[in-house]
Amino acid sequence: MVSGLLATAATVVYTATLYPGINRGLTLRTPIQFLSKFRQQIGISSCLLGCIHAGYIALFTDHRQLNITSGVICLVIFILLGVTSNRWSQRNLGKYWKRLHALTYALPILLLWHVTSKMDTWSFFTRLNIFLMVSVLSTTVFRIVNKTWKLLHFVNQASTWLRSLR
Repeated sequence: MVSGLLATAATVVYTATLYPGINRGLTLRTPIQFLSKFRQQIGISSCLLGCIHAGYIALFTDHRQLNITSGVICLVIFILLGVTSNRWSQRNLGKYWKRLHALTYALPILLLWHVTSKMDTWSFFTRLNIFLMVSVLSTTVFRIVNKTWKLLHFVNQASTWLRSLR
């Protein structure tokens, strides 16, 4: 129960870091845009909650019976993102900082794998985690499709304009 609560809190907070960027890409102005001012702090909080979740699992469960590969991968990514979420890392890592932080868009897939592969019984927390990750993934896919559609529309208009010049 405590582990599920910690994991859900980490997922909710992590989702709060993603939605402002996704919505900005869709040019949506929603009430959650104010979160973009606090993305760094929210992201670090998400990392800490994920670490507490992992610590709780390590200390209070029989982790010899668990297949923890997906959880360890997610935790390593969270720690990398959390540790490098500062101005010093941005300056010193340069272009590699942006590449490293692009891993944040792989996390919903990994978290979905982690949640669905671990759960024998599906509680409210499990369903909420799955809902949040599926919503992030579907919104991200919609953003990519929207961006591609706009690009194709631009190319079509440019080719029409070029044909009219002949």
